[in-house]
Amino acid sequence: MLTRLLAKISEYLPNHGKSCVKNVLILSLCLLIQETVNLNKLKGTVGAILGQSSTQASSNYKRLIRVFDRHSDSSLWLDLLVFAFTFLGLRGDYLILDGTSWRSGKVTFHFLTLCVVYRNVAIAIFWRNLQKIGHSNTQERIGLVKGALRRFDLSYSVLIADGEYIGHKWFRYLIDNDIDFVIRLKRGTYKEAIDHSKGSNYEQLCAKVKRSKVAGRVLGKPFVLEGMSLNFVVLKNRRQDAEDPLVCLVTSLREPARLVAEKYRIRWKIEALRSAAAVQAYENQWLFAGGHEPGYPTSLPAANGHRGVFLRALYQGRAENVQESAGETVLGRVTGNGRIPIQARHQ
Repeated sequence: MLTRLLAKISEYLPNHGKSCVKNVLILSLCLLIQETVNLNKLKGTVGAILGQSSTQASSNYKRLIRVFDRHSDSSLWLDLLVFAFTFLGLRGDYLILDGTSWRSGKVTFHFLTLCVVYRNVAIAIFWRNLQKIGHSNTQERIGLVKGALRRFDLSYSVLIADGEYIGHKWFRYLIDNDIDFVIRLKRGTYKEAIDHSKGSNYEQLCAKVKRSKVAGRVLGKPFVLEGMSLNFVVLKNRRQDAEDPLVCLVTSLREPARLVAEKYRIRWKIEALRSAAAVQAYENQWLFAGGHEPGYPTSLPAANGHRGVFLRALYQGRAENVQESAGETVLGRVTGNGRIPIQARHQ
């Protein structure tokens, strides 16, 4: 099976030797079989894939590590994503913007991540480590999307996010780049602008939804914010344990409120994934693919200038000794018009 797969995949990766492609394929098969990114757990599967049960586990581990040590600065990771997009016909109408932060010893991590949703799975395509605790600011978010736009065609996608990712300059940037959005609001946000528009005011809309006996009750109202025509949507919170019985949204979409609410619910489909990622990072089992030079594809975040050290430090439980440079991860390549189409609804 390995030989046939290698011959097929090598056709799509002409700039990389068969030895390189073979090791990447072995790593991929190990991940699929073991369902973990812990290289120490994957090493025992290498021999079975190769049909060489006598291979030493330590040798298998070194083989997996070499994939990152030897190719962290190459275009391999970009080319692999292009292969996946092409071979699988990967398309996604929705983007998820999210972040997770934690501390390990004296090191602070805050990964602001942009994902494309494909078959209910959020695939990270671009992210940056902000190296701080707390929310991202407008410039950091714009910088993230601006970097992604250099490599991906995100136009006509719908970005879904939670309440910390708001601001009229941020909204304007998305609209100017043909990216629609559905973003949750904290109660009372933009209340004055909503009240200023014709129709029921903010509190009246919330009260109507709250007292409604219809579980899926949703109401919406157009309003203007800094010259932008937006829509306010309020619906009942389906979570029984929620502090707020209502969910308030702001969107650039010109769609019925019910459809906007359904789009936002896509956001919750990745909550378990994000939580699991944070847990794995804490348990030193995360496999990162990132780099610190803007626009430069790498497989691992920089660690004191030595890629590869970071992954091993995480695995060995020494993340507190790693000083990582702030930077970005790029999973894409410049082809054709310079960007990979994330979705093709209008192509």
